[in-house]
Amino acid sequence: MQRHILAVTLGLAGLLGTGVLARGQDSAAPSSDRRFTVEESDGRVLALKPISDAPLPFWARDVSQQPGAWSKASDAQQPFFARPIPFVLPPTDPGEPFYRHNHQPSITWLANGDLLAIWYSTAAESGTELTVLASRWRAGRDAWDPSSEFFKAPNRNMHGSSIFHDGQGTVYHFNGMGPEGGRGWAKLALLLRTSRDNGVTWTPPRAIGPGSRAASGHLRHPQDQGRRPGSEL
Repeated sequence: MQRHILAVTLGLAGLLGTGVLARGQDSAAPSSDRRFTVEESDGRVLALKPISDAPLPFWARDVSQQPGAWSKASDAQQPFFARPIPFVLPPTDPGEPFYRHNHQPSITWLANGDLLAIWYSTAAESGTELTVLASRWRAGRDAWDPSSEFFKAPNRNMHGSSIFHDGQGTVYHFNGMGPEGGRGWAKLALLLRTSRDNGVTWTPPRAIGPGSRAASGHLRHPQDQGRRPGSEL
């Protein structure tokens, strides 16, 4: 798993260096949709179509678009102590997914003073139920919002999430996606979408690494062979 994450990180660095992630390529209208269908051929992703969703997920509701006061830092000469503040919180909206295994978080700051955290939630790391959830820390609050689903294609493993703000107003979200019905993370396509309004709306996801030929089925990582399903928990 560590080798896979390292490979993805190096791949992203290469994409950034070659300008593949230019904002001009995100031409479709952004939305708060978090679920989508996939068109693919011969195991390669061709197109992704967002599924309109209502009501808005918790992380997209009532978000301030006023600049945050990040420059007002606390006195670095004074010690600071605080209790741990969990962001992996069960949803409060009906119908939202939440499983017993929550893992691989990624957190970024936003220009309005908020923080946005994403992670995957699943019953088993190799399962097709694996989905990406999100929670927002709103500026001035003392707790994270309840979680809600952030990114999911039906019947696909959504392993490997990363989110970061480039310091110039764009938030990037990268995510892996397995083949339909495929178990594990051995054959992931790499998806990208961006936000320019503090993570409220996102461009439709597009494949910047469309994946390789792979039949649906049991595609667990080679190091995972021989383990009981769920034993990684």
